[in-house]
Amino acid sequence: MRLKSSGALCGVAVLIVVALADYLYPAIPDPMPTHFNADGAVDGYSQKSWGLLLVIAAPLFVFLVFKALPLISPRGFRMDAFQTVIDILNATVTIAVAGIGAPVLLRASGKNVPLMVV
Repeated sequence: MRLKSSGALCGVAVLIVVALADYLYPAIPDPMPTHFNADGAVDGYSQKSWGLLLVIAAPLFVFLVFKALPLISPRGFRMDAFQTVIDILNATVTIAVAGIGAPVLLRASGKNVPLMVV
């Protein structure tokens, strides 16, 4: 049995990150902060275009890798028996990666987001 809502949840998570990046684009500086230390201080920057691409592409990449698993699994390794578990993992990891990207975008645009709490 496949969990049909997992694909929709992943799609919504990716779309939220894309919409947030589009909305915050004018407020994000170039270069944009993309890495933060344990205290939440910026310690790494990327070009704005590459930083935004990474934040948007990361959850999309995770989603697509999970969807490709049945195609790249070795012969004889049947994934049908635990497809529901794979769907749950796909949704969980994709939403987690998007959940990391959204606060990074907010912080890069100047909002005071406590990244260590997130």
